[in-house]
Amino acid sequence: MATSRGRPACKRSSRNGASPLRELTPEIAAKPAHLFSVRSVTGAYLQPGFVDSNGKGIYRGVNPAEGELFTVWVKEFTGDEIKIAVTKSTGQPVANLKAPGAPGLTRLNWDLRPTKDVSIEYGGDDPKRLLPAGDYNAELTFGTLKVKQTFHVDLAEGITPR
Repeated sequence: MATSRGRPACKRSSRNGASPLRELTPEIAAKPAHLFSVRSVTGAYLQPGFVDSNGKGIYRGVNPAEGELFTVWVKEFTGDEIKIAVTKSTGQPVANLKAPGAPGLTRLNWDLRPTKDVSIEYGGDDPKRLLPAGDYNAELTFGTLKVKQTFHVDLAEGITPR
């Protein structure tokens, strides 16, 4: 197996999102919509000012979004929205994501925090805190089609969750 800086190449490519392309078979492409496998993720906070302490060079580019990345295939435009409901393994809702149902591949990012529509605002928890580690479910709804995937969330050492 090829490596890059000591890391297996397959780990690196799954992190940058190539997995859905490997999973896109003619059978999946024939479906009205599909939610691809969801990788496990480790939540962490970026330290402020980190980008300013990396030397004298100026680098331009967008870092990947933090959190979990969902990739959805839509065969054709139907007017329906892409909806992904994220729940804990117990069924408790933690996030709802939406995107236009454009044909092709669509990506939705979840920052591992509750979305406002399921968050309870009572002043106790910091809304910027990540949800606890554990197993989660993502359910795609596109029209009448529903597709469910499970995934695991870990937290970096020292992080106190909600």
